[in-house]
Amino acid sequence: MYTECELVRIAKRENNRKRNYLVVNPLQGKHIPVSPGIVME
Repeated sequence: MYTECELVRIAKRENNRKRNYLVVNPLQGKHIPVSPGIVME
C-alpha cells in the first residue's frame, strides 16, 4: 500500500498569479483540483 505522502504532493507553478501551486499525484503525473483553503490546512 501507499502512504498519503507518496500519493499527494504540493508543486509550485511558475508565472501563474491566480494559482501558484498544484496538488499533484506523482505516481500518475496528474494534478488534483483542490480549494486553496484546504491546501493551507
